[in-house]
Amino acid sequence: MTRLLEEAFRKASELPEDRQDLIGRMLLQVVTEGGAAYELSAEQVADVKRSLAQAESEDIETADAG
Repeated sequence: MTRLLEEAFRKASELPEDRQDLIGRMLLQVVTEGGAAYELSAEQVADVKRSLAQAESEDIETADAG
């Protein structure tokens, strides 16, 4: 597994379960359809960005507390 994929899994593991399931479905679709590109709707892109920003914010808060 590449470092990039490991980092993506690490960050995804910190998200709420519904977001983890979304990412899991997307990844499974990509790997089972021979690498076909998965296109997100504008709403899905916004959800992913919001979730990643939240996870990043929580990482910063945890680092500041430690």
